[in-house]
Amino acid sequence: MMQIKLNNRDEKINANYLTVRDLLEKKKYTFPYFIVKINGKLIKKEEYDKAVINDGDDVKVLHMMAGG
Repeated sequence: MMQIKLNNRDEKINANYLTVRDLLEKKKYTFPYFIVKINGKLIKKEEYDKAVINDGDDVKVLHMMAGG
C-alpha cells in the first residue's frame, strides 16, 4: 500500500510498485490531453511506462483544455 498526494489530495494506492502509466490506468484517467508532474518535475508522455511514483510523492495530473 502506498500513500501519495494526487492533485492535492491524499490517496492510498494498492500497489508496491507504480509507474505513471499504472496510476493513469488505476484512476481511469481518459482525458485526451493531460500533463503529469511528480514532485514538480514534468514527465514526458514517452516516459510514462518508466517513470516510477514512490511512496509519499506529490503527483499532479492536469487535464489540458482548449477553448476559444
